[in-house]
Amino acid sequence: MASGAPFWPALVALAPTLAHDAAVLGESGAPPTGRLAGIWQEVLLLTRSTPDPHLPALGVDFFDAAARAVAAALPRATRRVVDASGHALDAAAVAPVVAGFLGATA
Repeated sequence: MASGAPFWPALVALAPTLAHDAAVLGESGAPPTGRLAGIWQEVLLLTRSTPDPHLPALGVDFFDAAARAVAAALPRATRRVVDASGHALDAAAVAPVVAGFLGATA
């Protein structure tokens, strides 16, 4: 990735958040299932059905495996897979899933 790319400044701005990611995941890189087990709020976990084209080294199963682990650890998790492609999911694909989770209609 070239530092002259138009999106480079946005990536640099996000870089400090990596420390937070590392702090949450710890040395193992696995979701902190023990901590997650104490969350009693209903949680909706969304993943998409296709790999992220911006992260070709990570297959779709990378995110699926993480979502499965988190869903198994959370006492009140609902997991949904959105049939969509692209790096950022379109709100039109996500809205019905979120609305259904919240008991509303989209």
